[in-house]
Amino acid sequence: MEDYLSERLIRETIALGGSNEANRDFSTKGIARRSGVSEPTLFARFPTKNELIDAANAYCGHRITIAYTGFVKEGLREQKLVDRALDRQIRERAETIYLLNYSHSVDHGGRNREVAISFRNLVIASGKDILSDYSFGNDEGFYIAFASLVRIIVVAASFVIRGVWPDSEAVRVSTYRRITGGVGHYLKGNDRP
Repeated sequence: MEDYLSERLIRETIALGGSNEANRDFSTKGIARRSGVSEPTLFARFPTKNELIDAANAYCGHRITIAYTGFVKEGLREQKLVDRALDRQIRERAETIYLLNYSHSVDHGGRNREVAISFRNLVIASGKDILSDYSFGNDEGFYIAFASLVRIIVVAASFVIRGVWPDSEAVRVSTYRRITGGVGHYLKGNDRP
């Protein structure tokens, strides 16, 4: 992060964007006010709202990849890894709802190419660590698989947060099965056609 104020603006973007319905109407004035600065100060750091949202997406992505990679380094795999990831996303309520509302997988327009490339590279590197038991043949495979894993966990956590689903063993097993159902045939050692 280039400076503390930029990080504070990003954190307030996530907090505000994670407390409303998905729309582009949450205000930069509100973000600036919550950060204790003027709107021109916000725009000096992030010239457009889309750039601020892209920076917040990258910030969330970075936090998630560090956390999930840490879970793997702790020796967590399969269901235990998914359980820990769900616990994290339920605990990080604003981030989870923000990602559901504004992440790169939801097209709200305007993408900073450099941010998108940096995010993709981070996801590929982390995906290879987190999905080390799988072989996708190329970087794009790791990117798609890891992005899908995160999306499934974010959606499941948001349903728990919003009270649509209970935080139960059945929900956790179902989430794990949705994740592995699409990538099971990529497990290393499996014979693939």
